Amino acid sequence: MANCVGNTGSVPRLGIRSLCLQDSPTGVRLTDYNTAFMAGVTIASTWDKGALYTRGYNMGKEFKGKGVNIGLWEKAPRQEGSVLTYMA
Repeated sequence: MANCVGNTGSVPRLGIRSLCLQDSPTGVRLTDYNTAFMAGVTIASTWDKGALYTRGYNMGKEFKGKGVNIGLWEKAPRQEGSVLTYMA
């Protein structure tokens, strides 16, 4: 799991595999041929819901394509903390 910045533990006897975590807000880090997306605060300042959706959708596709199971991204400004996005 070279594209991971963290991993969860696995439980082989229960068939639970380790999950790959990534926490970059602008794309998958530590990989080649990846996209540098606009930061969440930047895209949010446009108030363009279509652009927000497109960014999230494309980031999810790229994270999944790079073998990432969970992307830890920022969430909507009206809430606190980080969004846990499960993509496996």
